[in-house]
Amino acid sequence: MNTRGRGLVFTLLLLWPLPARAPAQTAMPLETTSMPNGRFWSHMSSLDKGVWVWGFQSGVIAAMGSSTDDGKYLVPESSRLEVVRRYYSNLSRDEIAKGADRFYQDTPENAPVAAGFAVQYVTRKANGAAQ
Repeated sequence: MNTRGRGLVFTLLLLWPLPARAPAQTAMPLETTSMPNGRFWSHMSSLDKGVWVWGFQSGVIAAMGSSTDDGKYLVPESSRLEVVRRYYSNLSRDEIAKGADRFYQDTPENAPVAAGFAVQYVTRKANGAAQ
């Protein structure tokens, strides 16, 4: 190898990126218990967030009305009002979504919290629960 070739090799070795030596970042999951979390939430548009809240609340109502094969309700009638209080308030779905935005933005350690719990936090707060 001539001098020019060695110089090129030496230059390439100095400038070569060394990703293998850099510490690897752990991929952060976008879901917690199979539900979107704050990391996922931050990537959704405002419209998507409102629609997600609507779908989630619809799922809560559907689950409350569902029964097992032997005819027993999944959510006993005596508990239904409490379930409604946890996920519904006088806020619109967009207002709930904005509250969830604050839940995730104001407290970064909430990022792994499932979005359903963020909705519950916002609606319970709107219904007068202490923080």
